[in-house]
Amino acid sequence: MAAGLRVRRYVSTMAARPITLSNHAYVEWSSQFDCDEADEDKVITQVRDGVLIPGLKALEQRFGSTL
Repeated sequence: MAAGLRVRRYVSTMAARPITLSNHAYVEWSSQFDCDEADEDKVITQVRDGVLIPGLKALEQRFGSTL
């Protein structure tokens, strides 16, 4: 289990690339994991709403709206 999530083999990757014309950044964050088929929809929602969205909001708060 990873961070309280009912998953196995959790791997998350984040990449930030500059958008030089506008002084912004493009952020791509993906997660891969295995889980029981019966839990799949619930776990996807938990990862999205409990990890990815709060993490991206924290980046925006830390670095400003240029993300």
